[in-house]
Amino acid sequence: MPAFRRWWRRSLGRPLRVYFHPSYRWPVPVGHLSPTMSPRRAEDALTWALHLGVVDGQEVAEPRELAFSTAERVHTPDYLGKLDQRDTVASIVGTDPETTTVGALLETWRRAAGGTVEAAQWALEAGGRAVNLLGGFHHAAPSRGAGFCALNDIAIAVAEVRAQGTTGPIAIIDLDAHPPDGIVEALPDDPELTVLSLSVASEWAVESGGVTTVVDARVPPGTDTVPYLEAVRELLKRLPEKPVLAFYLAGADPLEGDPLGGLAVSEEGMRVRDRRVLRMLGDVPTVVLPGGGYRMGSWRVHAGTIAEVAGVSWPIAASYDPVKRRTREIMRTLDPSQLNDDDQDVLITEAELFGNLSVAPRPVDRVLGFYTRHGLEYALNAYGYWPLLERMGFESLRIEVTHDQGRDHIRITAEVEGEAQPLFDLICRIRRLRTYQVLFIDWLELQDPRVTFSSTRPRLPGQQRPGLGLGEETTQLLIRAGERLGLDGVAFIPAFYHIAWMARRHFVVLDPELRGRFRALVEGLRNVPLVEASAALHEQGWPIIDGDPLRWTPTEMMIPVSELAREALRSEDPQVEELRKVWLERIQRPD
Repeated sequence: MPAFRRWWRRSLGRPLRVYFHPSYRWPVPVGHLSPTMSPRRAEDALTWALHLGVVDGQEVAEPRELAFSTAERVHTPDYLGKLDQRDTVASIVGTDPETTTVGALLETWRRAAGGTVEAAQWALEAGGRAVNLLGGFHHAAPSRGAGFCALNDIAIAVAEVRAQGTTGPIAIIDLDAHPPDGIVEALPDDPELTVLSLSVASEWAVESGGVTTVVDARVPPGTDTVPYLEAVRELLKRLPEKPVLAFYLAGADPLEGDPLGGLAVSEEGMRVRDRRVLRMLGDVPTVVLPGGGYRMGSWRVHAGTIAEVAGVSWPIAASYDPVKRRTREIMRTLDPSQLNDDDQDVLITEAELFGNLSVAPRPVDRVLGFYTRHGLEYALNAYGYWPLLERMGFESLRIEVTHDQGRDHIRITAEVEGEAQPLFDLICRIRRLRTYQVLFIDWLELQDPRVTFSSTRPRLPGQQRPGLGLGEETTQLLIRAGERLGLDGVAFIPAFYHIAWMARRHFVVLDPELRGRFRALVEGLRNVPLVEASAALHEQGWPIIDGDPLRWTPTEMMIPVSELAREALRSEDPQVEELRKVWLERIQRPD
């Protein structure tokens, strides 16, 4: 089927290429830019597109890093020379200089900018559409960066193709929720360049000061789908006739619920927007840049953009989990003998060494009766967990395994300020829980020892250090371990409300009565800051009608892994919904 779609696109004269590189995964913890931003949104979108056959591997290309000589077509040498300085990079991404991974971030920017330049060159040569899954850094100006934008890839690509002899009208359609101030400042004097922008109304100025045509359209904050799409329609009327090349920045931040976008466009509305833009461009060679998006689930908008570029309108299932899909695919490729064979690299075994002596060989320690320490490191490397920690700037990584009273203790440490500091701390065992055999988590802590608490990263109850930002990846690896060991599920008992709240996407409260109450809490306190809700439930209790304040009750939660467990927890107990309604009426809502 993918081969047929490739032929069909070519028959229409619209070949497709998608640019992606593993470095497109931002090497910063979740929450540094926005508390809900996913740094892996490009990879998540591509995972869906490849899995569903929207694109296939032959249409995916890895870009080279942008040469600094090419970047100098737009940026000043002095500014580019500062991009290896911590203070400069930290100011662009909004992180603490001491925790900023300069080398990894610079690779991300250079790969993404290189992807946009290569996409433009390919689109012109092939007469097709190219998608670069990271880019659209429209706030970067010639002598400064801002808003996660260090290299203005679109401006650089325009300047590069012009230098290579491309003449005629070029169009930039920027539908990010924020205006393209950096693009306009970088390209003020191209009489055949048109920049069309639609963003949320603000005092954020876009000043051309040159001959480049700039249309800076705005919509009021809170604008929803219908008026937004009408504004897009009006903007596209200003598109120049027969452009030789177009760039479409398909921003995901107009999506409803985006904390930085300020608009309220539905997910389907975003697909309609993309469809209209691409239909208007027709057979114009086009570079599409799915950019922005600062809420969990923004990858779905990017995936929808890929689908529209590929000419398919397939919906994205609400339950689709790209991290689950990737880890399952990797799990199938792992050799089990590499996970539990301590002697794979040993020339002589203990049995051979002690064979003629009265000393018995020491049994190999295994986590959960299966994994050796070397096997764990092999798996973490194969799943990309270990390399990701390295890209986040952690050095001298080491994994430690100990055993005590039937529990296995796994720690991953890194050298921070000359001392070994824990990043990953897990105590687990296999145990019986009700009718299920589960991987039980007695303790799990993910922390970044380089980061301190602040007003934007407040301390949650029981928290010692700010989190590492790898909760989703860690959860999926635990699920894969449960599957490999043939268990019914992965379970734990959250000591605080906020832990249960963050785990609710995968874990189910086992007790029906407490499940109903928990769902009522999630719904009733959705407008309360999580730190405030968790602290109140842990300390004085949350006020309810006709009763003592409600305190958090630690309760068993489980991810079903086996078909037996999935079927049992899929069959909802009718009393759960009734209990949810009863508790929701009793919980006092904030004013």
